[in-house]
Parts: sequence; C-alpha cells; structure tokens
Amino acid sequence: PCLEAIQSTISDFPSNEHCHTVGVRRLLPIQATVLDELLPFLLLVVAVATKVVAFPLKDPVIHAPVIVVAPPSSSHSNGWSEGALHRDFDPTETSGVCSFLLFLDEVTPKNGTLRFWKHSKLIGPVDPKHPERALVQAGLKSELLVGEEGTVCVWDSRLLHRSLANRTQKRRLALQWMVTSAGRNGVSLSVST
Repeated sequence: PCLEAIQSTISDFPSNEHCHTVGVRRLLPIQATVLDELLPFLLLVVAVATKVVAFPLKDPVIHAPVIVVAPPSSSHSNGWSEGALHRDFDPTETSGVCSFLLFLDEVTPKNGTLRFWKHSKLIGPVDPKHPERALVQAGLKSELLVGEEGTVCVWDSRLLHRSLANRTQKRRLALQWMVTSAGRNGVSLSVST
C-alpha cells in the first residue's frame, strides 16, 4: 500500500519532464505540495528499513528527495556511457548519512542500474583522470543494484558508485532521498548522479 500511495502521488509528475534528459540520468526535484504528501510514506519506508538493516537513525529527517529518470536509449542517452564515480555525501569522516533508492520500475543490468563498491566509504578523494584507480588498489569489486518494482536499497551515503546507461527503449524511474538523524540537521547534504 505504501508503494501504491507513493506511485499515485508522483504518477503524472515525471511524464513530460524526461523528454529533455541528456546523459545517463536526470534528477527531478519534487514540488512542495507533492513532497508534503510523500513525506509520511518516505518516513514509513525508513522506519521499516531500520528494523531490517542495522543502522543508527534516531528521529530520521528526510533530505533532498528527487525522482531519478534513466532515459531510454532511443532518447538522448548513450548506451555506452556511464555517470561519474561519486559519493552522495563527500566527508568520509562523517557517518550517519544514508541514501535510499525506491525502484518505481524493475531495475535490471540493462535499464540503467547503479554500480556500487562496497566498503569504499573510507577511500580518499577520487582522481578525476583515473577515477577507479583507488578502488582497484584497494582490491574492491563492484556490484550492480537490481530488483523488482518496489525494492528499496539503502546504503551509507559515503559509498562510491556510478549510474549506468539505460540501454532499453523504455525510461526507468526511481525515487531517491537521503536520511540523517535529527541531531545532524546542520550537515550539508547534496544528491548527485
């Protein structure tokens, strides 16, 4: 029921917004009126997640919710491209910031998933000329996030990851947001692709 409520709330929102998407992703901000309707459902998802996964979130606060559009390869997306290697939250010494991704469509290796490197949260700054060098030197292997519609993925926002291109003919949608504990409101958060 929570997934249906979220999908219903944002059902028409991204329909025309993805037409001008260039590259592997577009992040669509959510209008304040829509966000007011969504927040209780996002907090419910966070509450369920805290029971399933052990991470410390006291009095969770939602930050930067966006609709993530992976455009179809028939539009402006390049099937051989990928997004920049990045973190959702850069200060590696600061813990307690979690990223949530709710799959509004099934996510497969072909329709624009994310490539993740577990245990990469403490690797220092990434060299823009050779972004994966530190990961290779650390011996870290990547994994792809895949799952059915309604799957929720949660990760430490310091983990390195990159968006992969959607190589299908159908756009793929997800809802992303970040969460901190209420005491961390002063932490400067940003969501990037």
